Amino acid sequence: MEKQKFKVSALDIQMAVAIGSCVILSYFIPYLQVMTACIAVLLCTQGDLPASWKAGVTRIIITLVGGLTAVLVVGISQLFPDRWLVVLLTMAGVLLTFLGCKLSGVPAFSNRIGAVTFILVVFTKGGADRIPFALQRLVSTLAGVLIVTFVVFVWNLLRKAVVEKISSAKI
Repeated sequence: MEKQKFKVSALDIQMAVAIGSCVILSYFIPYLQVMTACIAVLLCTQGDLPASWKAGVTRIIITLVGGLTAVLVVGISQLFPDRWLVVLLTMAGVLLTFLGCKLSGVPAFSNRIGAVTFILVVFTKGGADRIPFALQRLVSTLAGVLIVTFVVFVWNLLRKAVVEKISSAKI
């Protein structure tokens, strides 16, 4: 494994700015789960716009797959409230999440992150509160992805402008 250099990189700064933007956005949109948006930022910031956007789309897909599977499991467990059935439904739900992620063509490791969403939705809240929680996670993930996209886009525009200014000053 490569040792890290003791310096702050451009990618580090982009992530910090995007996370700060998520926190600020949560002040205006209380529905936003700031932790979920910030996690999306950390997982999706790639430095260049196409890679960040691709990571963001992947994140939205796996959040959708895990969340929808969890809503299905929650619905069934609400109809048949039995703790042993919850064990079986959880195992089946994780497998369905893995299959859904694989069918959507996301990178293999993303299947596990989709399953994390599934588990969070099924077990973080109780009763019917889990369904709005799943929607909040999806909206918050989308917010984080959009913020990352905007920050990386602006960062690259500024970097390009600085490079052009330096290049024109040399002539």
